[in-house]
Amino acid sequence: MIKVNLDKGKYKIPVDKGLKILKKKMLKENILGEYRERTFYVSKGRKDYLRRSHVEHVRKMQNED
Repeated sequence: MIKVNLDKGKYKIPVDKGLKILKKKMLKENILGEYRERTFYVSKGRKDYLRRSHVEHVRKMQNED
């Protein structure tokens, strides 16, 4: 579980800064990506298509280097 402390000793962190910190931590741990994957149904064929297109893109980028 991600925890953001809004009380740093005698200084208080504003809520908007706390939200910014939380969002960065969530992006780093890929929580939003997992949520999106679970929210919408993606068929097996579409998953395979996306995986193949990603692999082809990575190969293309490696060949350009």
